[in-house]
Amino acid sequence: MSIALGTLHVAGVTAWLGGLIALTVFLLRGTHQRVLARILPAWSRLATLAVAWLVAAGLGQAVIELGRPAALWEST
Repeated sequence: MSIALGTLHVAGVTAWLGGLIALTVFLLRGTHQRVLARILPAWSRLATLAVAWLVAAGLGQAVIELGRPAALWEST
């Protein structure tokens, strides 16, 4: 299960960071406003999904590693 969550986490990072780099390096410079009006909402949906993957995978990994929430403040 941990490997699947790690893979999901890496996929989320790749989608979010790759899209962000593509936007900043290639698309935002000199692109017409009409094109940006179509691209940015699509990117926003993809980024939201990628961040949801990151959060879900991180919470899943935390549950596996901790076992219970009290371990956050009880363990040394």
